[in-house]
Amino acid sequence: MPKILDLSEGLGQLRWSDLAGALEAQGYPAGVIVDSSSANGHNSGVRYSGHTLNDTLFCLAWFLNRSVILSMSQEEPELVEAFARVIGYRPFCRYIDSKKMLTFEFDGIDSEGRFEHLQTEESISNLQWIL
Repeated sequence: MPKILDLSEGLGQLRWSDLAGALEAQGYPAGVIVDSSSANGHNSGVRYSGHTLNDTLFCLAWFLNRSVILSMSQEEPELVEAFARVIGYRPFCRYIDSKKMLTFEFDGIDSEGRFEHLQTEESISNLQWIL
């Protein structure tokens, strides 16, 4: 699966304004709103939040050249699939996080190791391997 957005060159490769267009290009219905004020970047990654036309709130944490964590207020399989096409690989697990958000993790390097780590986290529930 080819990556649509490549962050290996750094934060400048992904702007909040690119995200909604990339999802739409991958077949997700138009209308995703990414809150431009939510962009919170630092040396190791970037975080965005927004909502869909279905009123699903989401938060995307992208750790450079490594992994993506997508949390959402309700399940929207089409959104997960569109993010998978944007990122270039599928999520390896899902769980409920400490804020009661449905969370999917994508890891391009060591999904098995990350899953083992998640199994020790007491703040999450309903952890499932989905690859």
